[in-house]
Amino acid sequence: MNGKTVSGFIHKKHIGNQKVVFVDPGHGGNDSGAVGNGLREKDINLDISKRVADQLRAAGYIAIISRDNDHFISLANRTEHANSIGADIFVSVHVNAGGGTGIETWMMSKGPESEKSKVLADNLQKEMINQTKTTSRGVKDGNLHVNRESNMPSALVEVGFIDRKSDADKLKQTSYKHKLATGIVQGIKKYFRIFN
Repeated sequence: MNGKTVSGFIHKKHIGNQKVVFVDPGHGGNDSGAVGNGLREKDINLDISKRVADQLRAAGYIAIISRDNDHFISLANRTEHANSIGADIFVSVHVNAGGGTGIETWMMSKGPESEKSKVLADNLQKEMINQTKTTSRGVKDGNLHVNRESNMPSALVEVGFIDRKSDADKLKQTSYKHKLATGIVQGIKKYFRIFN
């Protein structure tokens, strides 16, 4: 409209059979997340999440991203957004800290849609490891806001440790971030093959 971009939201019931994936790059703005080895978690989360959204759209999915630039969004706003559009699944992207190494995925066994969330988490974890050939820390069960407050099956991926040099060195590589995104997308596709 007159050269201006207009954005809005549409509920999934109005878009036919396309699956709606809510992609959530953790942190942002004044909340950098974890930092280490010259990296900020918020930047890595956004980079990988944009790649995920692009790959999903290319494969015919509708990908809604909670933030597409470096600004702060509260946890409540993230889950309210996903719930308001009736997304089919919620996938949050994060980077770990605390001296470990490798990739892990979180779900909530007492959360909404817990059985489907476990299948989603298992597939995300397996496919990220398939793509990156890195250490698998497995699927973890925890009470995290995005998994507790989203009404749909959900999982939170931790793609490496920002304070472990070997992990950080990988996360600096465009090719590695592409592999992580591809793994996430492959995990999502496998999930939807089970729950179409």
